[in-house]
Amino acid sequence: MAATALVCVPMPIPGAPVFNGDRVSDFLVLVEQLGTQAGITDKELLVEWIVRYSTIDVRDTIQWMEEFNPEEEKTWEDASECLKNLYASRDKAPQVTRKVLENFCKHTSETNVFTSADDVDNYQITFTKFAAPLVKNKKISKEERNSYFVAGLPNTTLEWFHNQLDPAKRYINTAPTVEEAVKIIKQRYDHNTIFYKPWMTSADKTKRVRFDLDGNRIDPSETKGNDAKQKKDSVSPSSSVDNLAKQFKDMWINQASMNTAITELSRALCQDNNPTLHSSQGNQQPPYEILR
Repeated sequence: MAATALVCVPMPIPGAPVFNGDRVSDFLVLVEQLGTQAGITDKELLVEWIVRYSTIDVRDTIQWMEEFNPEEEKTWEDASECLKNLYASRDKAPQVTRKVLENFCKHTSETNVFTSADDVDNYQITFTKFAAPLVKNKKISKEERNSYFVAGLPNTTLEWFHNQLDPAKRYINTAPTVEEAVKIIKQRYDHNTIFYKPWMTSADKTKRVRFDLDGNRIDPSETKGNDAKQKKDSVSPSSSVDNLAKQFKDMWINQASMNTAITELSRALCQDNNPTLHSSQGNQQPPYEILR
């Protein structure tokens, strides 16, 4: 049997997450895992990596504490316990209630639209963020979770989905599981099923990662951004001509106003330099007053 070779990787490992004060328990588990990957078996040596993997704000808080001070004797147990106590209030997942889940389902059913299997996946991912904690904490049952998943479907999809179900599956306690529901809905976007509509192809293609003729990846978001830019840049010829004409008209008006102002100013200067002309006009207000 071949011997297993241990490859030591220097820490910190490039691309590793940085601790910002949230989810301290998860962070400590991660540091231990990274230490194992780096070949560090002595946990006491991992204490300094807690500091190195932290943001500047966290680092300023802990680096001179006894549990983390490089000049003091440190232990992993003391350091990890200290960190947990410091950030205990932030070591929790976001709180979710049944009402929050209901609001989410109401919002998605009224505003969401499915045009591809990717949309179905995205809905399932977001729904799970709300529903999974409630099931874990026994706030809702798995059957209720399945029912909420169906309730949150876009209205147009819900009607189609309802028609695909066995009548016995249309009740809260017998609703299909989330996985079963997703499988049924995705049939609508499977090119090999009779449910697929060819005219939906264009919408579906915009959500796929493709290659250009040079073999470079084309991300859907980039395609969408380029389409928006092209739409913005494409202005009708008549609109461009009208805008150009308006600009010339404004320039002509501004030029005429400037010429008038220069003429009035020159006339006023001539009057100031000619006392005879100025006195002959008595108390008449100089014409350049209109410029004030």
